[in-house]
Amino acid sequence: MAQPEFPEPPPEPSSPRLRRDASSSKRRFCNYGGYVGEESFRKKRCYFFDRGCCIYGDSCSFKHSSQSEAKADCCSAAADAGGYHKKNLCSLFMLPGLECPFTSSFCWNAHGPSELRRQPLCLPPLEGIKQGTRLRCISSGLSAADASEVWRSLSEWVIIGHVKVQDLVLADGMPALVDGYMMVPIQPAGAVELRYFSSEPDEKGTARDLPITDAHIHLEEVLRTRRFGFGWYAKALRCRCFLPNCKQTRCLFAHENEKLRSFPALRAEDLASLRDEVAKLPGARIVGIVQSCCGAEVIEDTLQLVKWGREMMDGRIYATFGIHPNDFEAYTSQVQARLEAALDACGTQGVGWGECGLDFNKRADELEAAPELRQQMRQVFINQIHVALKRGIPLVVHSRDAEEEVFHILDAYVPREHYVQLHSFMGSPSMLLSFLAERPNTYVSVPGALTWAWSWKDGGLRELAKVLPVDRVLLETDGPYMAPAPYRGQDSHPGHVPWVAHTLAVAKGLRTLEVLEVASRNFCHFFGLEHDKHENGKKDHPRGKGSSLNGRKGLKPESPNQDSWFCLKVEQYFSLYAVFDGHGSKGHKVSQFVKDNLPKLILMDERFGKGSAELPDMLKENFQKTQDLIIASDKMGKLNASLSGTTATLVVHDHESKEITVAHVADSSSVLGRRKGTADFEAEQLTRDNKPNLKDEKARIEKAGGMVVFDGYANHRIYARNARHPGLNMSRCLGHLLGHQSCGISAVPEVSQRKLDPEDEILLLCSDGVWEFVAPLEAVKLVGDYGPEQAMEAANALAKESWDRWIEEEGGAVVDDITVVLVYLK
Repeated sequence: MAQPEFPEPPPEPSSPRLRRDASSSKRRFCNYGGYVGEESFRKKRCYFFDRGCCIYGDSCSFKHSSQSEAKADCCSAAADAGGYHKKNLCSLFMLPGLECPFTSSFCWNAHGPSELRRQPLCLPPLEGIKQGTRLRCISSGLSAADASEVWRSLSEWVIIGHVKVQDLVLADGMPALVDGYMMVPIQPAGAVELRYFSSEPDEKGTARDLPITDAHIHLEEVLRTRRFGFGWYAKALRCRCFLPNCKQTRCLFAHENEKLRSFPALRAEDLASLRDEVAKLPGARIVGIVQSCCGAEVIEDTLQLVKWGREMMDGRIYATFGIHPNDFEAYTSQVQARLEAALDACGTQGVGWGECGLDFNKRADELEAAPELRQQMRQVFINQIHVALKRGIPLVVHSRDAEEEVFHILDAYVPREHYVQLHSFMGSPSMLLSFLAERPNTYVSVPGALTWAWSWKDGGLRELAKVLPVDRVLLETDGPYMAPAPYRGQDSHPGHVPWVAHTLAVAKGLRTLEVLEVASRNFCHFFGLEHDKHENGKKDHPRGKGSSLNGRKGLKPESPNQDSWFCLKVEQYFSLYAVFDGHGSKGHKVSQFVKDNLPKLILMDERFGKGSAELPDMLKENFQKTQDLIIASDKMGKLNASLSGTTATLVVHDHESKEITVAHVADSSSVLGRRKGTADFEAEQLTRDNKPNLKDEKARIEKAGGMVVFDGYANHRIYARNARHPGLNMSRCLGHLLGHQSCGISAVPEVSQRKLDPEDEILLLCSDGVWEFVAPLEAVKLVGDYGPEQAMEAANALAKESWDRWIEEEGGAVVDDITVVLVYLK
């Protein structure tokens, strides 16, 4: 729960067009000058003057345009209802014991509800826009004049006319993205900006079902903000950001010599008012709102909101509990116990743990100066992960400017099947897709920031939205923050969710209603709720049938989990299963690199899918191409693979011909389980561990100049002559470039093919952490006691058995990573 700083930068206009003609230069962009010291004020441009609505006139501390420009225009614009002022109540005026230094006419917030100009809710276009679609003009921008502008064409920003607010225009085709704005051609000529127009319902006026889900909101802050404006916390929080040298002349935070005020009390009527406002949207139906309790000070408010939700909203207010990363110093075992007790008190409305995670943005300077604080934040995150795992509930993760490190921690501590919500994720699309590929129960909640203009920039949120799988989408407002256009600058709440869905729909080429519906289904599935009947009762998460995976990180806290894997189904014809076990200090990077690139090379190869005869040569070549990519990435400094590498075991399953092709290097073995009679199994090992002491492998190594030496303990290892590297106990692998160059280590896989018989029921691909302690037949029998509907439990049981035996063997000193890929073939 990030506390807003004051004064906030003014909201970005819904349609901040950069006019191309000189006559409209007043509307150009400028930076808002915050409180940076009186001597700097006049050096900063006045944000409001440049938009025609500065209400301070001569008393404004910021720089206006040349003195020759008429100030009367600036001040008269203050009366325009389209301006940004008076959109929130003035906390200094409304809260007892505080005093606003400005009169009503000079304060850009409202002195009382009668002055408030809160923008009423409206719906975005819900249907697909096409030729003939009727669009109604809605005033949702700076002014009615801006909203009603008609441009010459999609790409020519020349005003050729206006339409009145509430007037209808007829679309002349599909919307198009032009310079970051979604434009629609209209009949008979011209173009308008889509965000200012709402599509009309069909002539029959059929009722719409508008399911609204808000997967992350700070509802207690929303209600207080709606009542008192964004500064409701005035003098109720310490000024930790600036003490002891706060430069703000009117700081809303309490300094050391000031007594803290209590937060304004919540009122049930404020929640009822919000509920009624959302209900005014045609067809709106609140499926669920998830209140995020981010600290002990919010517990009582959260319990009260859940109680009111049961009384007036059919129990549709749910709650998650945790400590926000920016407040990690507040974490103690006692605080955690209080939060867990509150979660229990919510009963079926308690649906997850968080938000927790890492935030390297808000307190960046502080964390940079004291690295031990970063480590403390990490440990608090890990402690909270354990709570979610212990209770078997979803984990809500915050990762601002720390996405890569958050992913490393999740890989190290969270099983891949666990339910994880990436709240307001803003990392790179490639990083996200790679993470989602191996975590089937990780979902991404999309915030209102998706609608902001900067999200159209290269690499921005829109790029993320385009590639985000629809079946992993949740919608959120993070209210009262990140209000979507056209409501930016106001408090965000569930009534704004349709605008988030609309922008996501435009980015993905879908209908807004489709996005709302799939987000509703995802919401209910993720939080374990009944979707069809929208019951309040919680249910178990449905388990996958047919295949599953379990991974365990080894007891090496200094090292991340080095295993990677994928299970990929190509339409109904083929499936690809693979497991990779990294070794060396950068083994996790190499295994991840291979997991990301090897399947792409295979799927792009024109020989894939043309019959089993082509597969062996194709797989060998693409293994070698992957090795070539590793070499190139190492040379460019993007990957350090000189003494780090990975095993690779990959199975291509042809469902039509009922045939499997296995390609592997190193010792992550694959085993086939066959039913023998009615109650017993037999096991067939499909791969040979590539060990240096094998006769043919040893001959190749020695011919290339390497040596095979027994280490006196358990393994034969490879060394370059007159050198102490690489010391590797496998004769084939991907990566490990020094071993390939000087010792004859090979990246060419051994490939075998096999027709599946009706008796073949189980396929296992496991890292060596399983096979060192569990024999193939024993492993097949263990998972054979389960069935396809219990795939997750079976994989868990095999991973736990090998883990326990390793713990016993090593006395708990060293346990490596363990990965189980289990496929039921029937």
